[in-house]
Amino acid sequence: MSYTILRAVFDEWLAGKAEEMGALLACGIRVDELIEKDGIIAGIIAGEDEIYADVVIAADGVNSFLAQKAGLIEDIKAETVAVGIKEVIELPAKTIEERFNLREGEGAARLILGCTEGIHGVGFIYTNRGSISVGCVFIPEEVWQR
Repeated sequence: MSYTILRAVFDEWLAGKAEEMGALLACGIRVDELIEKDGIIAGIIAGEDEIYADVVIAADGVNSFLAQKAGLIEDIKAETVAVGIKEVIELPAKTIEERFNLREGEGAARLILGCTEGIHGVGFIYTNRGSISVGCVFIPEEVWQR
C-alpha cells in the first residue's frame, strides 16, 4: 500500500503545526548569511535584520546555498543533480477512476523507462484524489551534452 500527498497542501499543514508549537515561519525573505556561535548555527542575517533561534531549518531545497555556507554539503555539481518537472492536472475523481480503470478510492502509479539515447531519466504519472501528477526527471548535464 502506498499514498501520495500534494506538497502545496501538506507543506501548509505542516507549517501551521510548526507555528502552533511556537516556530517562527519566515517565508519570502532572502537569507544572506548564517549566524554562527561556538560552531552552532544560532540564527540568520536577512538584509540588515538579525534573527536568532534555537533551531534554524533551511527550507531552500536540494541545492541549498545555506547548507553549503554551513559546511553541511559540498559545492553542487551539475553532474550530481537531477531536475524534476511535474504538472498537476485537476480532474474529477470519477474521471480518474474511469480513465485508469480504478475502483472508488484506489490509485495508480506508473513509471516510464525506455530508450533514452544514453540520457538517464524517468517519466511518471500517478493519481491523487482529485488530480493526476505527470512529470519527468533527468540529469541536465546529460541533456546539455546532446
